Amino acid sequence: MLRFVGLANEMLKNNYTGFIQQPGDDFDPFGFGTSRAHELSTSLQWLLVEHPQGQEALIWETMELMWSGAVAARKDWTTFFVEETFPKVPLVKGDKTLSFMHGVNLAEG
Repeated sequence: MLRFVGLANEMLKNNYTGFIQQPGDDFDPFGFGTSRAHELSTSLQWLLVEHPQGQEALIWETMELMWSGAVAARKDWTTFFVEETFPKVPLVKGDKTLSFMHGVNLAEG
């Protein structure tokens, strides 16, 4: 798991490679990965508490990079679950924010 964290950290530091689509990329057209930044952060929190093996700084930095990437991709849950921005009406197909508010993403957020 720590080998994965090291690789993820390097990729995130490299303009969020593999997390936020860049020009020419075709791996996440709906932005589900950035909508689920909290999923990896939750796993990394477990790793930080249970098995850090002296890599606390790396794990913590990777969690911070996940969240800063979500903010950069405009998929920030901390600004979504507030009265001013939480949707009051159902979304319609074609709405560009629909993937962010996909039921599973919402529930996990």
